[in-house]
Amino acid sequence: MDSLLSQLLSFPPHPPPAIPLSDADFDNGIRGIVKLLNEVPAKKLTSGLSGGGGGDLLDVLDPSINTLPYLYVLVAHINTLHGGKQATGSQSSPLLPGGRLWDPMVRFMERFDPIQIRYGGSEFRRVILAVESAARKGTMLCLETRQFHMAKPVLDKDIYSFPLHLKPGVGNPLSQHVCSRNQSSSNFITTTSGFSERVTSKDILSYFLLGGMIYTGLRDWARAIHFYEIAIVAPATNAVSKVQVEAYNKRLLVGLLWKGIRLDLPRTTTATAAKVYRATSKPYDAVAEIFQDSIRDETSPRRLRLELEAGQQIWRDDLNFGLIQQVAAAFRQFSVLRLGKTYSSITVADIAKRTSPDPNNASETAEYLQWLISTGQLTASMTQRGTSPRSWILKFAEDGPSLSEAQQLRELDETKTRIQALSARITDSDQKIGLSKEYLDWCRKVEAKGKDEAPGIFQDMVDEFVPDEDMMTDV
Repeated sequence: MDSLLSQLLSFPPHPPPAIPLSDADFDNGIRGIVKLLNEVPAKKLTSGLSGGGGGDLLDVLDPSINTLPYLYVLVAHINTLHGGKQATGSQSSPLLPGGRLWDPMVRFMERFDPIQIRYGGSEFRRVILAVESAARKGTMLCLETRQFHMAKPVLDKDIYSFPLHLKPGVGNPLSQHVCSRNQSSSNFITTTSGFSERVTSKDILSYFLLGGMIYTGLRDWARAIHFYEIAIVAPATNAVSKVQVEAYNKRLLVGLLWKGIRLDLPRTTTATAAKVYRATSKPYDAVAEIFQDSIRDETSPRRLRLELEAGQQIWRDDLNFGLIQQVAAAFRQFSVLRLGKTYSSITVADIAKRTSPDPNNASETAEYLQWLISTGQLTASMTQRGTSPRSWILKFAEDGPSLSEAQQLRELDETKTRIQALSARITDSDQKIGLSKEYLDWCRKVEAKGKDEAPGIFQDMVDEFVPDEDMMTDV
C-alpha cells in the first residue's frame, strides 16, 4: 500500500515546478496515473493504509491536488456499497448526509481540479449520480415547497453546446491535449468520454421547458420567455412535440404577465411549426388576443373573465390554472398603465370605474394604486384631496424611472462581458459545424451546382435542410 500511495502522489508534482509543464508532458503524466488506477483492484483502493495507524486513502489524498486518485478511491467505496446491495436511499446509507461517505463526496465536489477531472469522465459521473440519488429527497422537498431559487444558479449558466455523440474509437477532430486550458468544454464532454450519456432532443426540450417554468415561478419573465423560445424554435422534421406545444402555451401567458401583449412567434419558427401551434393552442391564443384588445381599447375585463371561466377545465388539465389566475390579476395592472398613455392625471373614481372589479369601491382602488406605486410597477404619484378617495388624483410621471450613471456603466460592463463570452462560443460552434458531415455534404452539393463560393456556414445550412435529432448535439 505504501508503494501504491507514493505512486499516486507522484503526479502532478507538488509544489508545482517553477516552469509549468507543457500540455504534452502533463497529458503523458496524468494518463500514466489513470492507467495505474485502472489496473489497481478496487479492493486494494478501499483496504486502507498499512501500518498500525490504519486509515483510509481518502484521509491522505487531497482532492484539489490528487483529484483522480481521490476520485477512483471514492468510486471504489461507492461501488463496494452497491456490490453489497446496500440501498443508497436507506436511512443508514453512508451516502446520505451524515453518512461515512457524504463528507468525502462533498469535499471532492467543492475542491476537485477542473483540468485533471477531464481524464475521469465515467468516474466523475458515477459520483454525480451518487450525490444526485442521495439528494433526491431534498430536491423533491424544494419543488413541493416552491423553493425555485435553489435551481437558479444552474439555470443561469447558459448552455452553448450539448455533448457530441461520437462513435467508439473516433476522436473529436478539434481536440488536441485534453488538459489544454484553451479548450472548449464541448471538445472533451462527449458521450465517449464518460461525462454524459447521449442527449436526445426530448432531453433538450424538457430541460428548457422545465427551466422556463422555474423562471416563471421566480417571476423572471425575460429569462422564462428565453427558455420557452428555445424549445419552440427547436428543429423538427414534420411535426412539433407535446413539449413544444406546452412551451408555446406558457410563453403566451408569460408574455401577458411580462408586457401585457400577445407576443409574436420568434422569427426563426418554421411555417409548419407555427401552423401546428396555432391549431393546437386556440384557447390560449384567444385569451391573449382578448387580453391585448381589451387593454388597447380600454374596455372592461368582462369579456376576458368569461373566456377564462369557459376554459377552466383546459387550464387545469394543462396545469396552467395558476398562470391563468395571474393573467386575470395582471389585466387590471396593465389597464391602469394603459391609462397613463391617455391621461396625465385622473381621479381614483374614474380609475375604479374603468379597471376595478367593484367600480364603486374607491377605497380599494386607492389601496391598489398605492401598492403598484410602492412596488415600482407604476411610476406615478397620488394627490389626496379631501377625505374621500374618490376625489384623490393619480398623476402619471412623464418619463419612466431613469438609471443613474453608475447603473448605466454597470449594465454596459455586463453587456460587454456577455458579448465577449458569446463571441468565443460562436467561433467554436462555427469550427465544429465547418467540420461536420452535414456541412461537408452541403459543400459538395454547392460545388455540384457550380457555385464559386460557399456563403456563411451556419445560416445557409439551416436554409438548405432541417437537421435531424442527431444535429441537436451541435446546436
